[in-house]
Amino acid sequence: MKERGSRHRRSGILLMEMMAAMAMASILVAVFYSVMHRIRDLERLALEQGLALVVLENVVERLAADPAAGMDAADRILQAEFEASDLNIPARYTAECLEGEVGFGLRVVRASGVPVAGVEVRR
Repeated sequence: MKERGSRHRRSGILLMEMMAAMAMASILVAVFYSVMHRIRDLERLALEQGLALVVLENVVERLAADPAAGMDAADRILQAEFEASDLNIPARYTAECLEGEVGFGLRVVRASGVPVAGVEVRR
């Protein structure tokens, strides 16, 4: 017979222990997904900047081949290169040619107005 007051050792997991483990696991999953989302955003941003820099590099190379080209020619070249690129999504990006003090600036801008990439051409 069992003695009264003896300690009986239970095997198994209590409900509260199981709930605490599930809560910790769900927190870890939430953190993991937020980190992965941020990594995807940074990867997309790097891709956008890379494509924009390729467009601007092509424009600068074409302008270097024609030293007499002015801002109007630069704008036409920029628009042509931009339209031929993967960034040609009018709802998301635009290409601008801006007059500066000693030359002009070329940049690719998001629809929100935030520049993706830009260069200054001195003439």
